Amino acid sequence: MLCVMAASVGRRDVIEGGGALDGHRELVLCLCGHRGRLASGSRDHTIKEWDVRTGRCVQTLEGHTGAIHALASLDGALYSGSDDGTIRRWSDDGRCAQVLCDDGGWIHCLVAFNRRLYSASHDDTIRCWDDAGQCIQVLRVKYLWVQCLYSFGGFLFSGGDDAAIQCWTKEGTCVRVLEGHTGSVRCLTEFDRRLYSISSDGSVRRWNVERGGECERVITVPSCIFYAGTIRKFGGSLFGAFGRYLCRWDVYGECVQEIGSITGDCCCLAEVGGYLHGGVGSSIRRWRVRGNY
Repeated sequence: MLCVMAASVGRRDVIEGGGALDGHRELVLCLCGHRGRLASGSRDHTIKEWDVRTGRCVQTLEGHTGAIHALASLDGALYSGSDDGTIRRWSDDGRCAQVLCDDGGWIHCLVAFNRRLYSASHDDTIRCWDDAGQCIQVLRVKYLWVQCLYSFGGFLFSGGDDAAIQCWTKEGTCVRVLEGHTGSVRCLTEFDRRLYSISSDGSVRRWNVERGGECERVITVPSCIFYAGTIRKFGGSLFGAFGRYLCRWDVYGECVQEIGSITGDCCCLAEVGGYLHGGVGSSIRRWRVRGNY
């Protein structure tokens, strides 16, 4: 258990380990909150749903023939994307209710935007799917591989290998490009009405979307393994996992805590049921934050 003094408010906060959820046989690649549960996708081709209160695996979803790289919850349904080239919709009882085939191959990202499901695959496209499982829109991006998708402020944001972040309307028009990173953009998230991005260039950038996408701050994170970098909001702070390090920033972008005790590379983060969950190897570690922000 680690104690820090939050620089922004001068109060003591505590981050403590909340145990681990074990059951996957291989690397956990993605996490998602769904109907009050935690869903996890793994390289072992399965998805597991967890009761976060008890830490018990409620059910295992099987059907994909490749690693699960993306999960999304939309209108009460859970969707998964795999490197087998398919997107699957799952019913509450764990059955596969629908299979969506993407001509682009490996499904790397899924996100709910404008009450539709959007996917990015291992080509230069982002696809929009209707309720019947038909692709109704294809967005052509600037780069070969879209690394991340995020819905924020009425726009869809995409980041990829050309170091830029594109901003899309629901009509499929790119209205803005956020530039500044010099490496692949790996993850996007929202915190305190700002868009945050992490890149393989070794930095986290904070963007003010309301001011046309102005970059307000560049945060350098030392001694990190950036292929595994991911950032997520949790409580009153922003958390970033970089290899074996977990960092916490306040609303001013100041690092108020750094934890170097993770036992493996953390590939994904998600907040569900008052816990911050992280996929570490084949396990899911979790942390709880106590105190005032």
